[in-house]
Amino acid sequence: MRILHVISYFAPRYGGPPKACREMAGAVARCGHEVSIYTTNRDGPDVLDVPTDHPVEEDGVMLHYFPIHAPRFWFTSWALAAGLKRAIPEADLVHIHSLYLFHNWMAALLCWRYGVPYIVCPHGTLDPYLYRRHRWRKMIVETMF
Repeated sequence: MRILHVISYFAPRYGGPPKACREMAGAVARCGHEVSIYTTNRDGPDVLDVPTDHPVEEDGVMLHYFPIHAPRFWFTSWALAAGLKRAIPEADLVHIHSLYLFHNWMAALLCWRYGVPYIVCPHGTLDPYLYRRHRWRKMIVETMF
């Protein structure tokens, strides 16, 4: 099975979601599945020192880093969008991590367009406190799910 994980950031400083994604992807790859992770190179106000022109293999998983663009608050990456457009039609399953960010609605839209099943893991974004923050932005994205 070809499984694609889509997560907006993969820097260790972010803790939970990247760690959970890394562990899930590695476990599934060890079971013999073909697993890729598509993410940005964002690391807080900086960027990770990782290649954005070719994938990196880690624990049997192919990591594809894409450059971050403005507006950064949505973790926007037009290169990631182009990569998803190429990768999603080839995937058997897409696992979308988090909600309300650029890559989430782009991946969901492409999965819907190409008929690829997908899973959405909110990773705490539905916590009542976080849910109220930037509510107007979230209302826009909620129309996609």
